[in-house]
Amino acid sequence: MAVIVGIDEAGYGPVLGPLVVAAAVFDAPDSPGDTGSSPPADLWASLAPGVARAGQPARGRVSIADSKWLHQGAGRFERLERNVLATCALALPLEFETFTQWLGIPPAHLADGEPWYARGCPGLPIEADVETVGAMQSTFAQATAAAGLTLRGVVVSLTQPWRFNRLVAATDNKARALWSLSAEVLERAIDGAAGGRVSVTMDKHGGRSHYADPLQQTFPLVAVDTLCETPAESRYRLATGAGAEVDLTFREKADAASLPVALASMYAKYVREVFMHQFNVWWQTRAGDVAPTAGYWTDYQRWSAEMREFLAALDLPPEKYIRSR
Repeated sequence: MAVIVGIDEAGYGPVLGPLVVAAAVFDAPDSPGDTGSSPPADLWASLAPGVARAGQPARGRVSIADSKWLHQGAGRFERLERNVLATCALALPLEFETFTQWLGIPPAHLADGEPWYARGCPGLPIEADVETVGAMQSTFAQATAAAGLTLRGVVVSLTQPWRFNRLVAATDNKARALWSLSAEVLERAIDGAAGGRVSVTMDKHGGRSHYADPLQQTFPLVAVDTLCETPAESRYRLATGAGAEVDLTFREKADAASLPVALASMYAKYVREVFMHQFNVWWQTRAGDVAPTAGYWTDYQRWSAEMREFLAALDLPPEKYIRSR
């Protein structure tokens, strides 16, 4: 078997709410004689009977696409939630904390005294219909089984503003903080892959094309071979101590070319949106005439100005819920 991993993030730009990095991990039949020197086959084609990609009509299939494509327009949260939970192996309905345990998020990373999380997050699904999602779970399971694929799991690193600020203070660099979180899910995603081929695809971090040094820092006991470094794509190979050969590809718009990256994007966005939902619900009970915020810089300026008197009365240090960068 080969292991196919896609990694993506949601929430790098906002001032409010968490930054979430996710990795979707699939087991797939390995092709005889495959050297692993090229990206894995198109999983959208393999899963076409039960999975649709961006721009395709779903017609009862599960949509797996860049979260920005799914999470837009009317009903965007319900659409994102429905398709994320359709790929989750857990029975519905379920507690959000059970969902975060399945994603491997430590309980200590969920909250640190923020009043909007004091009662936890609501049960799932929040907006999607349980029966509809249940039927889609069966469709996804049948499609993956027919293709010989298994979604081994999804690994998530959740970073609330207070944890993000600590990482930035330690690295003195926002991009390095993001890499440390990406490296964390990368290590967890490939942990246990012994004697097989592992293909990892990640979206490029900004305009960066050189990743050999951070990879070497992440895996100090492993030789990192650079296969190519171009503005469009950078590829590397490393051999782990467990005997697995790992090929890593960093490419622009990876969520449009790799189904695992697209699914990771969806999970990262969904986890972030659940927390933002709880954040906005709590504030609207206190300032119902102030529109909710997505936490991005421009809208944060509007929101913070309108919320000035309420924020002044908040017994919580700003660095607990506002990012430094």
